[in-house]
Amino acid sequence: VKNGKVNNETKEITWTVDVNYNQLELMNARLIDEIDDNQSLVVGSVKVYETTIARNGHIQVGKDVTEQFQDEITTTENLVEVTFGAIDQSYRVEFITVDKDGIYNAGEVYENTAQFIPRENEVHDLYANVTLPNQGAFIDKKGLHNRTDWTVDWTVDVNASKSQLTDVTVTDDLGSTDFHILLEDSIEVTQVDSTE
Repeated sequence: VKNGKVNNETKEITWTVDVNYNQLELMNARLIDEIDDNQSLVVGSVKVYETTIARNGHIQVGKDVTEQFQDEITTTENLVEVTFGAIDQSYRVEFITVDKDGIYNAGEVYENTAQFIPRENEVHDLYANVTLPNQGAFIDKKGLHNRTDWTVDWTVDVNASKSQLTDVTVTDDLGSTDFHILLEDSIEVTQVDSTE
């Protein structure tokens, strides 16, 4: 079983891979998880947990046994590999990835396929994918007619995707001054989730 979960604040994706669900006796079990090109592994994020299977079939996460497998875990920017060897226990492997360039484009899907190899010549592909909130939301503009003051209140949202943008400039052309003028003292710049 493979799952991905997004942290909306940090934009980190936590991937979990559950292996040997049936707790079979395996001799040369290993997990190979090649991370897609649009992501990078967060260094030091790989964890291995023992699991048990409840009567209702739900997976229950137990003891952190990462240290036990430390010499059997191989990682690069785009790979997680765990050599379990001889096991009769079910395990969960967990790791974190981030978008490689920090720019969250519309339609971008973060996919991940792991291969669990319980024995020679047997491979189980485990697939999951996620998307991030507000992908592709780099700029948005809304206007609201304020009938009390007879003004139009404009709101321009910049980078709702929380992408890592540099040298951003926003230019707003109000058009002809025959129809409306800018009230200079009305401009406010605030950070989302901030009172400043």
